Amino acid sequence: MVRHRQTARHSRSDPEPVFTPEPRAAARSSRRRPWQWPVLALLALILPALRLQQLVSDFVAPPALLQGGSSLAEAKMKANEQKLRRREDPKKVVTSAASPAVTTRKFSPGKAKHKKASHQHHHHHKHASNDSDEDDENVLTVTVQKGSYNDFWQVLDCKHADKVHIPTPETFLLLRQKYEEMIARHPNATSSIRNSRTTSDLTGSGFVVDVAIEIAPKMGRGVFARQFIKKGTKVADDRYTAVFRTGDQYRDFLLNIPPQLACDVLVWAYATKNPSVGNCDLDENSLLNTAGRNAAVNVRERKFLSIDSKADSDDSDSDDVALELYATKDIQKGEQLIMNYGDFDCLTCWDDIGFKNPWV
Repeated sequence: MVRHRQTARHSRSDPEPVFTPEPRAAARSSRRRPWQWPVLALLALILPALRLQQLVSDFVAPPALLQGGSSLAEAKMKANEQKLRRREDPKKVVTSAASPAVTTRKFSPGKAKHKKASHQHHHHHKHASNDSDEDDENVLTVTVQKGSYNDFWQVLDCKHADKVHIPTPETFLLLRQKYEEMIARHPNATSSIRNSRTTSDLTGSGFVVDVAIEIAPKMGRGVFARQFIKKGTKVADDRYTAVFRTGDQYRDFLLNIPPQLACDVLVWAYATKNPSVGNCDLDENSLLNTAGRNAAVNVRERKFLSIDSKADSDDSDSDDVALELYATKDIQKGEQLIMNYGDFDCLTCWDDIGFKNPWV
């Protein structure tokens, strides 16, 4: 509602006057000067162009990220990392400022539980609360050298993490780069991704057939075929499988990726024996589900394709041959790829690398 200025002639006891626009103002509102039409036409062209430029800049990575020879994929990865890190709760997470790498996370279950009850008295007890943080026996701390599966699960609040978000190529690229950064921080550590046997490229997928990550009924996220896959066809290999030879390496990796992805890694990772190492497929392989019965399995390691062929079994166990998955039956387009975790998973082997597993 437009309010017009009142004159001083009316006192509070006078009845409220009714104001109407002046005739001259009304006349001005109904016509425009000749020079105004070109200006309005120019604005009509400029404003949509500016909006389009903003939409394009939001879709493509910021130009600053592309400096220094960085590829578009790496720029998008950096932007994706920034978005994921915004989800961290600074009241629950304490990061180390001594170095670029995060070395410690802390979480106080008791404080989180009574957060709402104490909010109204927070300003009275602020200093006392800060002084008692280090002495609170309920504060759970995980570091590069300390922390079990359950510890990380609680500190990262994985119970409330998004279990159905779909990882993108940029997500996997971020994880691979963080893995390489972790390897560089540990003397004598070697990367399982950047080596002569696999590849030095951090982009791509271990799948050699067309697949997509979708939500499966009752099973959650899964890998589905986007083409017909004939029995005996190679499906995927382990070129993007991260190997953790010590618990310190694994904890370091978990501490330095966004909490949402760290919760994913805790679910995806598995241990193997001979040698005992921790593994996590940093591509769609991590979304392969297992079957409750072998009849539903349609992808397995090469050595299971022909149990009478000793050559196949020996070759697949060799250090020079990558782990490869093959179709054990014809797989139709739209069908979910199912494997058997029991073919390789070793729950007790987590203890061998110094990372306590809750299932043993």
